[in-house]
Amino acid sequence: MALKRFHKYIKRTAWILALVFPLTLLALLTLAACFKLDEVLIYPRYAARRELRPLPPYPHLEEVSFRTRDHVPLAGWFMEHPAPLARMVYFKGGGGNVSLLGDAFERFYKGVPAHILFFDYRGYGRNPGNPTEQGFYLDGEAAVRYLLDRAKEDDLPLVFWGYSLGGPVSAHASQVFSPDGLILESTLPSVEDLLPSFLKGRRRWFFHGNFNTAGFLENASFPILIMHSRGDRVVPFVAEEILYDKLDGRAEFFELPGTVSHGGMVRVDHPEYWRRIRSFIVSLRSNRSTR
Repeated sequence: MALKRFHKYIKRTAWILALVFPLTLLALLTLAACFKLDEVLIYPRYAARRELRPLPPYPHLEEVSFRTRDHVPLAGWFMEHPAPLARMVYFKGGGGNVSLLGDAFERFYKGVPAHILFFDYRGYGRNPGNPTEQGFYLDGEAAVRYLLDRAKEDDLPLVFWGYSLGGPVSAHASQVFSPDGLILESTLPSVEDLLPSFLKGRRRWFFHGNFNTAGFLENASFPILIMHSRGDRVVPFVAEEILYDKLDGRAEFFELPGTVSHGGMVRVDHPEYWRRIRSFIVSLRSNRSTR
């Protein structure tokens, strides 16, 4: 009798294990994937972040370095313009380090009448550390402080240009330093805004960070230029439309010409692209002179 009960118990336990084990395994795999979603979808794999290409020998491009508030050394490149109309920090995206810009530096020099600071985030290029949302924000603040110490022409407007993942980083820096103008190109309103409706409110299950560009700009009173291409296959065009709506008329929207995909505009010499950026900078200069 006892043996019969024991066999029944074993059989019942086996059925429970047969049902529970696959579900437990699925849960563990899902949990593992969740911890890696930021790495897969937001930050590129290690090799892509660290790959360094030799920069062309531009006489107007100087390699610089500075430190963050949490003592992380960062590499930067300062581009000095002979007739600047602004001081600018370029907040790059998360898809690689600054050296991958290559000959785009020459287009920046010809197309943007400004002193420009480019920099790599922690965990990119030669910089130590690993990329995180809060770390990016500290890196952005440190870059702005360096520019303000380096380019002390107070009569020049301070402009931030946030590209892709650099959008929320530049928006966060705008809360700290209040620039004269902000350019947002191919960026996102927030991670939460781009999730499907059935995942709203469950972002933390899948992503550690939110990169809330719209939230950082909730009280912004400076001019904002939003730019995006319908050909972008990484950040959908609707992302910029959501961001524009959230800013409630406090931004200009410029649809990038052509069907160039994510990261392509700075690599093509499209006159309208650079003309629109120059026009925005000139308008900031005019705004300053009328104050």
